[in-house]
Amino acid sequence: MGCRIVHSPVGFISEFVALNHEFNFCWIIPVSTGKYIEIKMNNLTLQRDCFSNYVEISSTEKEEKYKFCQFSSNPVTLLSNVTIMYKEKTGVLSLSGVAEARRKAISWLRKERLASWGWRDYTPRGVVALYLASNVTFNGTILEEELMAKETEIKTAVALLRFQTFLGHDDGPLFAGECVDLQAMAILALSCKANSTGSSDASFTSTTSKLYKQVSENLKGFQLQDGSFGNLHTTALITQALISSGLEGSKDWSLNATIQYLMKELDSPSVDFLSVYLTLPILNGKSLMDVYKVNCSANPRKNDEGPDNVVMKDEQELIFWFKTANI
Repeated sequence: MGCRIVHSPVGFISEFVALNHEFNFCWIIPVSTGKYIEIKMNNLTLQRDCFSNYVEISSTEKEEKYKFCQFSSNPVTLLSNVTIMYKEKTGVLSLSGVAEARRKAISWLRKERLASWGWRDYTPRGVVALYLASNVTFNGTILEEELMAKETEIKTAVALLRFQTFLGHDDGPLFAGECVDLQAMAILALSCKANSTGSSDASFTSTTSKLYKQVSENLKGFQLQDGSFGNLHTTALITQALISSGLEGSKDWSLNATIQYLMKELDSPSVDFLSVYLTLPILNGKSLMDVYKVNCSANPRKNDEGPDNVVMKDEQELIFWFKTANI
């Protein structure tokens, strides 16, 4: 897609971008000699991690670049022609069969939900999986979703009172696999921290940053010939870890083979809840790390806001204001 040229000296750039597609949008704003341009961000609502989903503002002559993956109130001032580019790299979503596999997994998960108390003890996980699959919004407009949210709140409160977490049971750990499962979960947790600040180097000590990158790279070496990393649960965990750490498109492991393996296993009659819970976010190009983006304090159910004030589940929004003036 070519860049759109914006000739106006003052104006807005606004775009709603549909999720579950791969998009690159580009605008060029010419700046005459002797003038400068000031660009301010009015809104930037991106749903994916900073590695694969961001806006870049650059000067074509001065080689200046500014990268944004979340809202910033600081204006950008440049002295030459400006390029504003929205980039979304979603390798998983471009693979054949993923959309249909995601639809089937969502259908399976919803059929497992009981009219009373949803998925019982698994309710928080079921809600998280549907949310990361962009199948629910919890924007206060759908009664069934409101019931899911309330059930999750109650289950969470009870779990906290029992000193449990979503990662454990009374009868043992949720993941009974080897050390590699724990490494994958650690990478997910660290990726959450890294993405919240935009950089692992800015988030961790030098030792932690080195280990984070080293373990992320090492996880790729566990891939087997069939595309898996062992069993289905381990494969899904490691895939989420690699996506969350920005290695989805890395050339030294086969994302395609892994996704094909996951889709084949999900199509098995013996598929279980945990398999769907761990795999469904992947089929939407996401991981459990993406939960950090949820702003619970902005929940319209608690703030009496209407659905018009909420960016819907299938959209991302970017709005920039700009003006040119004499130096």
